[in-house]
Amino acid sequence: MKNRKQQSGIALVEITLAIALGTILMTAISHSLSQSLSHSADPQVKVQALLLAEAQLETILAADYSDPDDGTACPTPEATRPEYDNICDYHSPVPSAPVDSLGNPIAGLEQYLISTDIDASGAITIGGLGGINANLPVWIQATVRVQLGDLVDISLSAYESSPTLGP
Repeated sequence: MKNRKQQSGIALVEITLAIALGTILMTAISHSLSQSLSHSADPQVKVQALLLAEAQLETILAADYSDPDDGTACPTPEATRPEYDNICDYHSPVPSAPVDSLGNPIAGLEQYLISTDIDASGAITIGGLGGINANLPVWIQATVRVQLGDLVDISLSAYESSPTLGP
């Protein structure tokens, strides 16, 4: 019998298998990374939308319940944003880009759409008790909705009660 020498090194088949396995592994890793990177902005976008909704709602609730000019609740809305002086002035059911207190668009947030619904139907007839006019709204509901395409749709609501109904 002939004595065969023991071969050392790696065969071509082994190298090919190693390259194929490495390629499959790298493809799986790159797909996983691309998926996670594409969704990593989602929470930031949602938080930004929530912050916009909260800021708008706080601005609305900081406004007077009734118009300081004539004391009525929900009169004809003011013409421009700087003139807004009561809650109902903020009624804006048509979605539009966020604006600052002067009505100027906020840079970088133009892609978001904000709509505001002010519902002053919380009226009860009190019959003039304590000097309160009949059918005065005893509460006003403000709902702010922020949208960003199909990615975000957030609504926040709050109620403001009439200050004339307090003790």
